[in-house]
Amino acid sequence: MKSQLILIILVRVGRAALDTIHSNREDLLDAVESIAERNFHGSCLSFRYPERHPPDLVFSHLLLRMHKNWTPILPIFVATRAFINNEGYVINFIKCSYVITIRNANYTSQLAEILYRPWNNLYRVGDSPYTRFIIIVDGEISKEETYEALKMMYRFGDVDVVLVGRENNVTSIFTLFPFGKDGKSCPEDNMELSRIAQWEGKFTEVDFFPDKVPHLFQGCDFPVSTVHYPPAIFSLSDDNYDGFDYRLLGIITEKINASLRITFYNRIDGWLWVDKKYNIRGSLNDLREGFSWAIVASLSNNQLHYTACNIETPYVYAKLMWYFPNPLPIEKWKFIYLAFSRELWISGVITAVLTPFFFFLFAKVTRKEYYFMEFEKSCFTLWSIIFGNSTGFLPKTVHFRFIFSLWLFFTIHLNLAYTASLTGLITGGKLESKVSTLDDIAERNLTTATFMYLVGVLASIDEPEVRKAVSRYIIVNDYDKIFATMVTHRNLSIVDNNVYIDHLIVRKKLQIYQTPVTLLHVPTGIMMRRNHFMFERIDKIVQRLISAGISYKLVEDFTIPLWKKREKKNWKAVDINGLAGPFILYACGVLLSFIAFIFEIIYFYRNKFVNIVK
Repeated sequence: MKSQLILIILVRVGRAALDTIHSNREDLLDAVESIAERNFHGSCLSFRYPERHPPDLVFSHLLLRMHKNWTPILPIFVATRAFINNEGYVINFIKCSYVITIRNANYTSQLAEILYRPWNNLYRVGDSPYTRFIIIVDGEISKEETYEALKMMYRFGDVDVVLVGRENNVTSIFTLFPFGKDGKSCPEDNMELSRIAQWEGKFTEVDFFPDKVPHLFQGCDFPVSTVHYPPAIFSLSDDNYDGFDYRLLGIITEKINASLRITFYNRIDGWLWVDKKYNIRGSLNDLREGFSWAIVASLSNNQLHYTACNIETPYVYAKLMWYFPNPLPIEKWKFIYLAFSRELWISGVITAVLTPFFFFLFAKVTRKEYYFMEFEKSCFTLWSIIFGNSTGFLPKTVHFRFIFSLWLFFTIHLNLAYTASLTGLITGGKLESKVSTLDDIAERNLTTATFMYLVGVLASIDEPEVRKAVSRYIIVNDYDKIFATMVTHRNLSIVDNNVYIDHLIVRKKLQIYQTPVTLLHVPTGIMMRRNHFMFERIDKIVQRLISAGISYKLVEDFTIPLWKKREKKNWKAVDINGLAGPFILYACGVLLSFIAFIFEIIYFYRNKFVNIVK
């Protein structure tokens, strides 16, 4: 009898425990469904659980219950293919929601596995600032673990999160206020975990997803990672930076009243590298791991960057261009006639022939300048001035002296211009032809040097001409050695961002030149996680700065002066435009002299007529 009684008691206790567990789970599911019905009105709904554990009863029951009311149920791989194109760029934001089931231990590691694995090259469903989360804990809630888990999600940019679980056998809902409930605290100082509701068969009017991010940050940190990449950003000294990206960040943080906190990697591969202990480091890793809100330094949406990240509205449009060593001189130009252009020689010869003719004509008509009445003497007198010899004779009448003075002025300018041009011609020399087309690049058949992050970009270009031109390439992490090799051995070319390379050419006085060959136009800007709560706000600020022309002015301040310095005028023969002034002045002098000549003739015949009358 005693054994039967014990067995009956155990069965009843077991049934009561099972009923309690079933009731608790039903309460949990009811609470989750109620929150979803109130707050999930987006384009998709994603159910997730740790991949190392099969779906448990809570997850299965929830999926079955919500499937009746929520269609379509979009698993992550379906939504990824629907909203991401084959180049890895986001087509549009989707307002997606998550329901995640985790076990009652190690919340942080489970959520990290589900949502933030940085190297799996998969998109989360609905990576956007509008993403909302319900996290279900199958068991008793640990406040310490809840705080750490929600803090980790905040670090990755997700703030619209509620965690649902049992607290003292009551279904409770927790959320984290990173800036405090009043929005006046800083996350680096204190975050506030709050129980916002309890399930008692229904919810009262509760805002499960309140606005947690203040309009102004009260001086809180805005963490940014970057690398040394002039003229976008570069270090002047410790904690002292400059560049158009840095100044733009300064304007943005000033508008939201935040303090810019920069993690600066002073190395050319600072975006991503592996240290001696095989740890992945770099600014891009900081962004993916949630240590920084944004990264800068002429970043674009290329194949290495696309996982979970995108640039804001681009404000700098760089070009992916080819660079080659400066051409070598072939030979010196020694032909003296090349100092002037053909048009200038013809104009000078015509002027040198017409001027003695005018002197001869005026002398014949006026019969005053007897020396110029012989055409040979007119030519000898005026042409001797061209060669720097003395004429031994000066005209006496006004119009002859006037035109003679202008002829002196004209020949002095012509001689000085010829001397200067001939000097430049002799010392300048002729150079090898420069590369101007993809065919030229393929013909040179030089190895192309580029950074690791551009290899995927080059591989994605399908044009046969480009594939032929870039048939051989090497990956580098330091351009200084490459520049030296280019100049010394002339066996390498470079493909990279023209803003960056042009800056190096000017600053370091490099003996390389930019070809007209452009592979891609690269829009660059500030890169952030697409799901970050500040993504949309920063994007709007950038758009306003672009509309106001401020971003263009910042970029212009760092690039236009460099481009102007880089412009070196190559020697070329002096043409007619270069000596237009003396020609015009001399033509005006001839015209005035001709007018004076007419007046002298009129005066002469008037006097002659008066004498006849008398």
